[in-house]
Amino acid sequence: ALSVATPALAQNVYGHIARTHALTAADDFKLGQGLVRNYAWMHGTLQSPEQQTRVEGLMRRVIGASDRPDLVFDVTLVDDESVNAAAFPGGFMIVTRGALEGMTDDQLAFVMAHEISHVLLRHNNSRSNLDEAMHGLDAVTQARSDEDRERAQQAYDEVRKMVAGYQRKHEFEADLYGLLYAVRAGIDPQAGIQTMEGLRTTVGEIPSWYADYASHPTFADRIAELKKGMTTIEETAARFDAGVSMLESGREDQAAAAFQEYLTLFPHSS
Repeated sequence: ALSVATPALAQNVYGHIARTHALTAADDFKLGQGLVRNYAWMHGTLQSPEQQTRVEGLMRRVIGASDRPDLVFDVTLVDDESVNAAAFPGGFMIVTRGALEGMTDDQLAFVMAHEISHVLLRHNNSRSNLDEAMHGLDAVTQARSDEDRERAQQAYDEVRKMVAGYQRKHEFEADLYGLLYAVRAGIDPQAGIQTMEGLRTTVGEIPSWYADYASHPTFADRIAELKKGMTTIEETAARFDAGVSMLESGREDQAAAAFQEYLTLFPHSS
């Protein structure tokens, strides 16, 4: 599907993004909006005010505890039985019916925190195959306009791999920051491990859609790193809180040392 030439009109929607050296906020918005619209078109949206309220409440908790509490995400509930949630550039997120029905609030909050971390850390923007992903999204859009769901699904699967096929280090980083934000939000950190164990049982060590990415970590590896991270986060969170107390009492040098210890583990944190 990626090799199929697309009309000039479709190319103008996403093709120009592939030719830029850095994504602008407008590019982020177009990319995220395009991914969500096409996913929702293929699976249908889930109309549930109760679940929408649930998800948006968890979203506010997680974002409020993140390093960008000013962010706003537009959440779309998708009528898809697979257990999945994904955040996209530009402030968009999808949560599937499978995730809503199969996860507790704490587990869902951890997954959302993980996905938000990918966006905050701009992991999408470091993908070397962004050019192919943008042309692939053009192919999805064209198939959608032709009402060709099979071709749209094939093209979308390729785009999903390229846009969300994060490198090993990115997955570990998003797990760690997601856990940090969850802990800050008062969410049980064990929920992260429970989520990984559940997904491991459901889809195997590596999800099928990541089969072509040898660098993608197994759930066993991610669970092991999360267990290490839980202890480290508790220790560094204590140092951060101590730094705040020191700063409030006028002990600037000691506070700076405490904050530096915290930033050694979380260099992208504020």
